[in-house]
Amino acid sequence: MEEPLARLQLSARDFVDHRRPSRCDLRIYLREHGAPVAPPSPFDEMIRRLGRRHEVSVLTALQPVVNLSEGTREQRLQWTRDEIGKGAQVIYQGVLACDTELGGQPCTVVGTPDFLIGGPTGYAIRESRLATNASQQEHLEVVLQLQLYGWLMRQSLEQEPTSLEVATGADKVLAVVDDGGEQALRHLAHLAQLKRLDEPPYEPVEWFKCHACAYVRHCWPAAVARRDVACLPAVDEGLARALHDRGVDTAEQLLAALDEPGLALVERPAGGGSVPVGDAATAIMRSARAFVSGEEELVDTPDLLLSDNYVVFDCEGLPPQFDEFDKIYLWGMRVFGTLPSPYTAAMASSGPDGDRAGWEGFVRELDALFAYYGDIPVIHWLGDERQAVERYIARHGDPRGSAERLLDNLIDLAPMMERTVALPLPGGNLKTVARWVGQRREYDDYGRDWALAKCVEVVETSDESQRFALVGQVQAHNRDDLEATYSILKWLLARAAEPHA
Repeated sequence: MEEPLARLQLSARDFVDHRRPSRCDLRIYLREHGAPVAPPSPFDEMIRRLGRRHEVSVLTALQPVVNLSEGTREQRLQWTRDEIGKGAQVIYQGVLACDTELGGQPCTVVGTPDFLIGGPTGYAIRESRLATNASQQEHLEVVLQLQLYGWLMRQSLEQEPTSLEVATGADKVLAVVDDGGEQALRHLAHLAQLKRLDEPPYEPVEWFKCHACAYVRHCWPAAVARRDVACLPAVDEGLARALHDRGVDTAEQLLAALDEPGLALVERPAGGGSVPVGDAATAIMRSARAFVSGEEELVDTPDLLLSDNYVVFDCEGLPPQFDEFDKIYLWGMRVFGTLPSPYTAAMASSGPDGDRAGWEGFVRELDALFAYYGDIPVIHWLGDERQAVERYIARHGDPRGSAERLLDNLIDLAPMMERTVALPLPGGNLKTVARWVGQRREYDDYGRDWALAKCVEVVETSDESQRFALVGQVQAHNRDDLEATYSILKWLLARAAEPHA
């Protein structure tokens, strides 16, 4: 007789694990099976500290509060019931739980809402989040958590929540649609199935999706070692899944299974439908050949305006997976060539006008740049620079048109590199490519992240005394990025000048 399955433990926290820093089925499986995790990044720790600070400020504003954050889960569950029975005005870190079946699995579902706030007709459920919004598109994990809390309140307390709310980092309270828990339970059933798998689920492993994950040390080296097709710079997650469905998981398998015309016909997800790979097949196959052979493959001359001078531009904000603050904290640039310029950096400062001050300082530098050099090409590497400048023009203006002029002259070097030469490298990381082209600088990525994370923290907490001590470190790392980008540009121009087939 088969042993019954032990009751599976599921919690609202599983939604966060599944979707942050990127949506990943494999992460749920690895966590359930005890795979080793990397220590928290400086950004993780900074966001945690600022999140805790925000939560305390919300807590302070809601006094008097019954604090149930200490104790066993069973104790806190009973205390929550007791305090609701007594009509407590605000309950902090109460526990809601019930036994049920999800995804064919017997399970216990647990939720720990930040606040239960009493009113004339019942309790509102409120979460505290640094994020400035709580939309389905950008923070589905928050929506799912609150919807699950509402369902748990109905199941465990037989009470209807009066509302589901998020106290945001912008000091607003936003309502979340209460669908009775339908969406949350559907997602949770999927996570339950992932936890019970005997083998890990397929998940494309690619650098920009995975480098910030706690399991990157588990997944990335293994993916590179097997030459996983998802590691190729020109292959996105959707195409990796489409190839996996065809039994193609490695660069060798891709080269054996398909030629360029065949790959061009493969459908990849796009815009809610699918489109053929098309002309991108050429770059993908060249990248696969380089990855397998270990040798670069020169393709074409770069479609780049030749100039005596180039300005290299890089802005520093939170990495994309940390979207709590839509801000740029440093705008850095430097001219390289026959008439180089010193490095310049405009930085946001503390206070309500600090973001505008950083932008206006940058725009003044642009005014001077174009006045002296004219329409100089502006180079950046695979970042958010174009979108950042567009956002800030809309946010703070561009009185003399210099930022628009920058956009007219802006060139992303990464896709140009991809069209010009196939490198035997996984991903498209700036530092990795810079090392390949011969820049022998040792990059301290942890030190860079630590300095920027601390700078963000002191700006957001208005601690100007600490900020000045960090400015030099942040600028030094930004300067390294500019030099790395220019080293790639020089190498690319030199290689393109060589004869090739």
